[in-house]
Amino acid sequence: MQGEQWFVLDVNPDPWEVGPMNVVRKGGVFRPFVGRSQKLDDYKKAVREAIMKGDQPYSFMTGKLSLTCWFWRNRAEYENPQARRYRSHDADATNLLKSTEDALQGLLYDNDKDNVHVQGYIVAQGPNVQPAVIICLKPAPGVADMMRLIPPEIFARLAKPESAPPEDDVYSRSDPRSIF
Repeated sequence: MQGEQWFVLDVNPDPWEVGPMNVVRKGGVFRPFVGRSQKLDDYKKAVREAIMKGDQPYSFMTGKLSLTCWFWRNRAEYENPQARRYRSHDADATNLLKSTEDALQGLLYDNDKDNVHVQGYIVAQGPNVQPAVIICLKPAPGVADMMRLIPPEIFARLAKPESAPPEDDVYSRSDPRSIF
């Protein structure tokens, strides 16, 4: 499997959000409809363009992956139609990660369901922050390595291991005790 890929992007991160909601009438029945978020689409496009046009080489990765992102978000002021000034709200790391994961689908990996280890750090947010996103994508650690991150006294609350963790990378087991 391929090694690490690092990207430094001069884009302002935007959090994932639900698109506009509406109701449409189809066949005499009213059905809810969720549209696309233009703001989210613009962010995803900016991320993809920054990677494709940047001076950092990139390649498509397969298998189980680990994604880590660092975010610097500019919360600029804007004016609404009634001429009232507002500043965008602080974003949470989960929604910043989700929008970035979605942007990378099809470019760096097939589907974000393969990202079995995801971390996000909000370094700064505010009106005077220089916007940026740093991305590190690499093969995920094996199951045995991930399980070693759990302190033994915590893991003991789940189950008493019968044997040492396996050395394989099986991610499909639904019962965490089954890896032992």
